[in-house]
Amino acid sequence: MLKPLFVVNPYVDELTFPDTLTRMRRDHMKYLTLIRAIALLHQHQRPVLYDRGVPYIEVAREDIATADRLMQELMRRSLDDLPPQTRRLLELIGEMTAGREGFQFSRRDVRAYAGWGATQIRIHLDRLQEMEYLIAQRGGRGQTFLYEYDARLAGRRAGWRGQNGPKTATSRGPRGPLKPP
Repeated sequence: MLKPLFVVNPYVDELTFPDTLTRMRRDHMKYLTLIRAIALLHQHQRPVLYDRGVPYIEVAREDIATADRLMQELMRRSLDDLPPQTRRLLELIGEMTAGREGFQFSRRDVRAYAGWGATQIRIHLDRLQEMEYLIAQRGGRGQTFLYEYDARLAGRRAGWRGQNGPKTATSRGPRGPLKPP
């Protein structure tokens, strides 16, 4: 049974959070709340401290590490500029071409390798071409489409940078009042 306790993060000045996209700035409070929630879940493994008679627990570095791992996966998925199925096809194309620069392939080659239907392949290849993950070498009315895979472009991916981003804003001043969970 969890008790309603305040949570204090003594490491808040060391935390970082990427803020290059508006979406990331919106998720900043979610990150801080996640850290507090993880600490609250471990309240029975932590000593209860008191500040002016108010009980609280402190965040441990392990709580921050757990939150970073969770946020990395969540942010990677939510910030990816490709839908999941399109990303999966890009990964399959990377496997198919084995990273060979200048390797050209057709829709038929991708269909045979991926085992997907013609419509799925067309939709996702068009999306990858439009977003410049693939380079169309040839194609048009009555012609075979040939694509080139550029591993440098395909490897780019928006995402969470964890401890390498800019400093976060604090939810509590260094000596300021406690914020309830």
